[in-house]
Amino acid sequence: MQKQNTIIQWTFPEYEIPHRTTTWYVVAGLVVGLLVVWSISQQNYTFPLLIIMMTIILFAHTLQAPLTLNCRISSDGIQLGDTMYLFGDIESFWVVGTAVGEVLYFQSRRGMKRITKVPLQTQSSAHVRDYLLQYVEENDEYTNEPLGDWLTRRLRL
Repeated sequence: MQKQNTIIQWTFPEYEIPHRTTTWYVVAGLVVGLLVVWSISQQNYTFPLLIIMMTIILFAHTLQAPLTLNCRISSDGIQLGDTMYLFGDIESFWVVGTAVGEVLYFQSRRGMKRITKVPLQTQSSAHVRDYLLQYVEENDEYTNEPLGDWLTRRLRL
């Protein structure tokens, strides 16, 4: 097995911990309570169980600290933690500036064409972009962060 030649490397948290105020928890609790009461009034007993389970999972998730992942970009591909994405398996990439910093997104050719998000932290987006252009096509259609990421950040989920 040939050893990879790491060109660019940095670490980043697995996910961002949103700042949630007491007001956020009160509003979230009211929304959950109203959904449960409404669904029971509609004689739907499965939906409240689903809502309560999702609330418990979200709360349990907030008690865990995010893992620190290592990103390495080499001439073979992009490695995130233990997962290697070979350049031949990457369809395209794009870099987007968000409210919390610049983010590298890339789309896999395999499976359901999954989009992977990598915060650039202190890395130069121009340096990462220039290096990736040698191996992968840049998708210039995406100039904003995906709606799901934007909603997750805005709703502090």
